[in-house]
Amino acid sequence: MGIFAKNNLARQNFFKEKFWRVKKFLTGLVIFVLVVGWIFSGWPRIWQEPPVPPKIQEALADTQTFTTSGTWTCPSEVSLVDVECWGGGGAGGGNNTAADGGGGGGGGAYSKTIGVVVAAGNYPVTVGGGGAGNAGTTGDSGGDSSFTGDSETVLAKGGGGGYAPSGGEAGVAGAGGQSSAGTGDTKYSGGSGGTGANAVFGCGGGGGGGAGDAADGGVGGAAANKTVGAGGTGGTAGGGAGGAGGAENLDGNIGTAPGGGGGGSGEGTSKTGGAGAAGKCILTWSTVIVSIYRGTDGIVAYGNVLLEGSTSTEPAGLDDGQTFGNNGSADEKFSVITTDASNGAPWTAVSGEPGDNQFRHSFSTTTVPNWKILNTATYVLASSTVSVNATTTIYLQIEMPSASDYVAKTITVTILAEEAGG
Repeated sequence: MGIFAKNNLARQNFFKEKFWRVKKFLTGLVIFVLVVGWIFSGWPRIWQEPPVPPKIQEALADTQTFTTSGTWTCPSEVSLVDVECWGGGGAGGGNNTAADGGGGGGGGAYSKTIGVVVAAGNYPVTVGGGGAGNAGTTGDSGGDSSFTGDSETVLAKGGGGGYAPSGGEAGVAGAGGQSSAGTGDTKYSGGSGGTGANAVFGCGGGGGGGAGDAADGGVGGAAANKTVGAGGTGGTAGGGAGGAGGAENLDGNIGTAPGGGGGGSGEGTSKTGGAGAAGKCILTWSTVIVSIYRGTDGIVAYGNVLLEGSTSTEPAGLDDGQTFGNNGSADEKFSVITTDASNGAPWTAVSGEPGDNQFRHSFSTTTVPNWKILNTATYVLASSTVSVNATTTIYLQIEMPSASDYVAKTITVTILAEEAGG
């Protein structure tokens, strides 16, 4: 994104800031661009125009997933937690007749609330189990999943069990867990099961799909003579699929976690509907915010520099250091790296005396410089501990090649922010 003058005397480049997660700590980038150009007399001229935006910030998130009921221990520094719950799926209906098929179990519902108020201590997490299939009779309903904070509860309903055939009629499907019966800011319903086949060669209805975090679960397929009902699809995203119904003289198939309903059984004596799948709870919370900002204008004009010469932004030189600060929630460390110079004949960053098409790039964090040589392979530590609300000033020094072409060069310097001790 450069803007070039017609005589190639100047080039402007925009500063970029980025962040990414590495292992369990966030790294923040503050990039500024040094551009070296020449006037035709052969005197190197260096420009710098960093940057926008002035800061980056991101929270480090921890997540705990519960597939069975348990206890979550809230860290002392945490006051809010995001909660997602999936209810358990209902089991399919069994069978004890020589005809007809059992109904499929209903899928579990989904509920989510962002920012449940909590404090340091232990909180119970309830995960609804999948409904059990029963030989020759109605399947059990899936259990509800829930989490209760200091002032509110997040709850997702389990799916209903499918019914066994009765009175010469096929088994009725179990209802999906209903979003309206749950509690949370975002809610979706589980899919209902499919009805069993009312036929001599009766097959079971499919189980309903568990709800996802963005859609209801799919409805289980109805069975027909010699044709099983397909399991309903899991809701997008994260819902479990329902189990397929059983063929003649076979049990129903189990649902998929989280929250998939079980398939109804086929015709036959003491046949069992497929079990529903258990639900799930996911808790996500932020413990540390790593944030870096630029406290200066980010613009440095170096002026004319001779080949084999040098210049710096220290107070005794151009007096134009760049300040970066920690506005996160924990101590941070800052590190620095450089690139080679591009455009025209490339310059290589070296640690020794620069030769032709070579340069040496250094930095210091003290007003009386203690220059540390930069390289292109690894970050060099600038400050091991930058306290919250504290700043560090980076001074730069460039030592020029002994000879090169007359083409503008671009060098990128990166400031890396990490949680101290990470």
